[in-house]
Amino acid sequence: MSESLGMILKKLRKEQEIGQKDLCRGICSISTLSRIELGVREPEQILFESLITRLGKDSTKWELILAENDKKLFEKRNYMEYLVQTEQWQKLKKEVEQYEQMRGSSNNMEQQYCHLIRSILYRQEKNYQEALREGIEHDKRMNELFMNKPPFFGMIEKKEVL
Repeated sequence: MSESLGMILKKLRKEQEIGQKDLCRGICSISTLSRIELGVREPEQILFESLITRLGKDSTKWELILAENDKKLFEKRNYMEYLVQTEQWQKLKKEVEQYEQMRGSSNNMEQQYCHLIRSILYRQEKNYQEALREGIEHDKRMNELFMNKPPFFGMIEKKEVL
């Protein structure tokens, strides 16, 4: 399975004349991408989704070739994002707990995602200290992934923090 995913990524990357460094910036290390492309490592679903999306492809169409647990995590993330959009906070709280149990000890991207969801939940509860703490953890994960995005703090208005 990893060989086919890695070959797909490499083929798309080469077709678009994108270097490994540019593709994996902020997502994973160059060595991780190289191992995936060589078929030495199987990417987690969230990692594959991020890479394939950066290549301009629809990540939802790849779920058929994912491992069963990755597929379940993918579906759970989609459902949680729906709950955020529809402001169903109690359901979201239960879903994020289930997601964390499902994912087990996983990579930084999944941990980063959980920090983001929890920070949104705390913000809705007006527990701004915990929202900020989760936001800081989210930012730490981003820094570990070498992401050059604006910090989380912009998501909370200053008057809410003070």
